[in-house]
Amino acid sequence: MTVPANEVVAPVHDRMPLVIPLAETGRWLTAGVSVSDLLGHAQAMIWRRWPISRAISDVKKDGPEIIAPA
Repeated sequence: MTVPANEVVAPVHDRMPLVIPLAETGRWLTAGVSVSDLLGHAQAMIWRRWPISRAISDVKKDGPEIIAPA
């Protein structure tokens, strides 16, 4: 499920995954709770971004080095 991007993700894309903290999963699974009730958990302070190698787009490459900061 995606939501509007927070200020950290917005320069890269206009949407981002809905992140539900482990402590909130019980509430998420409760009938009647809407996505808008959980939107406050996309706080920018828990997100970070950094440039990575273009190797991420190569299906032949698979390892932690492809997501290491470039």
